[in-house]
Amino acid sequence: MQSIEDAISDVFLWLTTARNASSSSGMKYHLAGIAADIAGLAQRLHDEVLERVKQDAVMDIGINFAALSQRLLTMELEEYAQPEVQEEQLQVTEALGGLSAVVEEIIAQLDRHHRDEEFVRLYEKEKNNYMASGAARYSRKRFEEWKDNSCNGEPTLEDIEDYRLEKLLQMFGTGVFNGVVEHIMRAKRYPGEIDFDQLEPNPKITKSAVHHYTALRRLVDYEDGCLKVNPLHVGKYFYNNRNEENAKAHRTCFLKYMHKVELSQQELRKLMQKEGKSASYGLCHEEAETLETELFHFIHPEIEEEEARRIHNAIKRLVVNQKVQDICIYLKEQREKGKLLLPQSPGTAYKELQRMGMPCGEGYSEKYFYSCYLK
Repeated sequence: MQSIEDAISDVFLWLTTARNASSSSGMKYHLAGIAADIAGLAQRLHDEVLERVKQDAVMDIGINFAALSQRLLTMELEEYAQPEVQEEQLQVTEALGGLSAVVEEIIAQLDRHHRDEEFVRLYEKEKNNYMASGAARYSRKRFEEWKDNSCNGEPTLEDIEDYRLEKLLQMFGTGVFNGVVEHIMRAKRYPGEIDFDQLEPNPKITKSAVHHYTALRRLVDYEDGCLKVNPLHVGKYFYNNRNEENAKAHRTCFLKYMHKVELSQQELRKLMQKEGKSASYGLCHEEAETLETELFHFIHPEIEEEEARRIHNAIKRLVVNQKVQDICIYLKEQREKGKLLLPQSPGTAYKELQRMGMPCGEGYSEKYFYSCYLK
């Protein structure tokens, strides 16, 4: 059977021919045939497209219905003086009206507010298609080769973090978020997550990476040191950008690199589980002393121990690796989540952060800390 795209092209070709043709004895039958073909096309669009988009969020239809709608508005026939073809001409006009109505209904259905579960299913479908592809198998193969050749089969925490950072930067470099980044006036910092300050000492490179990461974090969550795709957010993002240039290529790119990131994070979880298991069997004195270290003083008392230790470790990394402003942003975020009970006195908080390892030199003075605290 002829594809819908080809049927649309044929209809427009016949209409153009009919508009440019002079009236003749065969025009009556020609117009009747065009009317029948337009009506048939409208019925196909109703059955094969409209009924489908009524049921679920659909991306890859392959037809730009907004452009089709605009084009239909220009396809009225010239009126013929001969009364013998006026009835057929009316049939063509009515058929065009019916086709336009179906197209407008499809556009309305594509633009309607879908249920959240539809967007989740849409993401899962895209992900499953990618995971079954040769590209996914190749990524897994290359990751295993990286482990064997670069890490002797046992990547360290530093190896894993470097690999993840490399794949994120490669994803950003493909331009997958360019359409989003150009509208981000001020990038949001996520202290304690991915450290982009370790990149080349080039402010432009770091700024670009932070802006792209801001776009990414609208689609993923960060839990226990790992980036985790939010199916609802990604499904909505895929759907809302389905008509953008290179939309399908960008979807594939996102799925490919998040797959690579997840491969590295699986190793990270294995490493953490391994360390946790060894702790239950008895650690050396130095490691045991680390576990017994007094937690950050201002963690909410109702937070469970595992979560409290995670926050403690995040703050410990922050005070060593990040700037005062980023440290204060993290503290404020955790307070708003109800995980920290911070003191009103900046001096009390400053002393506690120094106990956690925050330096007191240039850029970390008590006066500067006061100006950033809880602002």
